[in-house]
Amino acid sequence: MIYEYPDWVETFQCIADRCPDTCCAGWEVGVDRDTCELYRKAPEPLASRFRQVMRTDPETGGCYFLPAEKMRCPFLNERNLCDIIIHLGPDALSMVCDEYPRYFNEIGDYQQMDMSLSCMEFGRIFFSHGDMVLKRQEDDLAGETEADNERLLAVLDLRDEMIGRMQASDRPWKETLMALEREYGQEPERLFSETDDHLCRLMNAQEMLDARTAQVFGEVGRSVSAHGQGESSPEEEGWFRKLAVYFIFRYMPDLYRDTDTDAEFRLINRSLRFLELMCDARRQKEHRELTVEDIIDIAHLYSRQVEHSSEIVERLKKE
Repeated sequence: MIYEYPDWVETFQCIADRCPDTCCAGWEVGVDRDTCELYRKAPEPLASRFRQVMRTDPETGGCYFLPAEKMRCPFLNERNLCDIIIHLGPDALSMVCDEYPRYFNEIGDYQQMDMSLSCMEFGRIFFSHGDMVLKRQEDDLAGETEADNERLLAVLDLRDEMIGRMQASDRPWKETLMALEREYGQEPERLFSETDDHLCRLMNAQEMLDARTAQVFGEVGRSVSAHGQGESSPEEEGWFRKLAVYFIFRYMPDLYRDTDTDAEFRLINRSLRFLELMCDARRQKEHRELTVEDIIDIAHLYSRQVEHSSEIVERLKKE
């Protein structure tokens, strides 16, 4: 296997109870089969707690925890620490808990790993980090599926070229991205024609993760209708260049399966544009310039709503 990942992956460490928005609340916690068996054999009184909250998904055969009040994991205690780690150690975490905020995209004997901006601690590292540097490792393991290596290399070369040009360009990030789309898109002018009103309706048509997300996304739509686009600061130019690189790295490898660059460009454009509108809405609401803490929070709200749902991601790729 060949593994590629940005250098910022090596600096991340979970801050547990100091996190301003814990990942152990807000969604159903999945438990893989091996970990499910481990929990069933846990010592008392922990085993009884597992039996009370573990359920089996009839479609997948996998397990999950019934969430507690306010959608908190039932093992997230009042100090915002994990009782599973406290009593059984970190090796007892299920796969989804152990890997978060990392995500993996495997194609044949190649695996791309990155981290999700839904994690605010990663966001803190990401927005203070310099240009992304790709790291590479190899071992003798084989992937679970076969791949067309020639096509895969072409896709990865395109991804790397786009990232390199985005990071090296002295033009505004948006002009650089549009130039790349004109060069590599199938119908580039169609990519630029979507109105902000249409984008806001599309984003607000999703099933919202929680009340705060629904409020923030709704405020964006109302802000567009009432005020239009505001002026961004030089700091925001730097933030959005980083975000453009993040989305290119994360989603351009999907071209191997999608076979249509416009699908990836459409998702990238919509994500970046809605994040711009989220910044505008917050600036207008609070009557001040945005700080790095604002963009960390805005990016985390967007990512946890959109990027953790394959259905939403696929919907945003479509015209």
